[in-house]
Amino acid sequence: MRPRARTTLADVARLAGVSAVTVSKVLNGKGHISPETQEKVQRAAALLGYVANTAARRLRGGATRILGMVVPELVSPYFAELARAAADAAGRCGYDLGLFTTSRDPQRERERIQSLLGGMADGLLLVVPVGASEFLSTLEQSQVPIVLINYFGGATHLPVVRGENYEGTVALLHHLLALGHRRIGFIGGAGALGAGEGALPGLPGGDAGGGALG
Repeated sequence: MRPRARTTLADVARLAGVSAVTVSKVLNGKGHISPETQEKVQRAAALLGYVANTAARRLRGGATRILGMVVPELVSPYFAELARAAADAAGRCGYDLGLFTTSRDPQRERERIQSLLGGMADGLLLVVPVGASEFLSTLEQSQVPIVLINYFGGATHLPVVRGENYEGTVALLHHLLALGHRRIGFIGGAGALGAGEGALPGLPGGDAGGGALG
């Protein structure tokens, strides 16, 4: 049995009674297309089982509508929740999220990033990057938009989104002291991740108002 031919934009356009250009605009969320035409195109695409050929679009230099996200691992609830939130936000903007893990291996991280920057994605979210600062400097030259999440390394020109460890630690410490606690323990994350950096200085001299830090 011969395999069924792949449904094309032209097939969808023919069924919807519009041009292939209009179909492309509707499916990519571009241009000002009337709601009636959008509904016809979407109905035709659904009936024909049309699936966008992302690879072909990439070869033509078009947008993939995919955002790449590289995380150390997904065992931690923090990274899993971060990935879920990113996928939700990407979906609201008409993008899919491609998720890649590195197992905290700098070489694997570099390979994942290079693949994504090679045309697999329109943008990159790099969570707690562990690669060498020299590699991060090369990312600054990329034409693909890149955002670093929870990066506490050296200076970079790339956008960085991270928590305020110092202020957060001070606020938490004051709250615990207000509750009457005096012997307060601190558990930091993996040193290589850098997320714990800047937290302990929030405890003045390792002591705050008579409280002991363990």
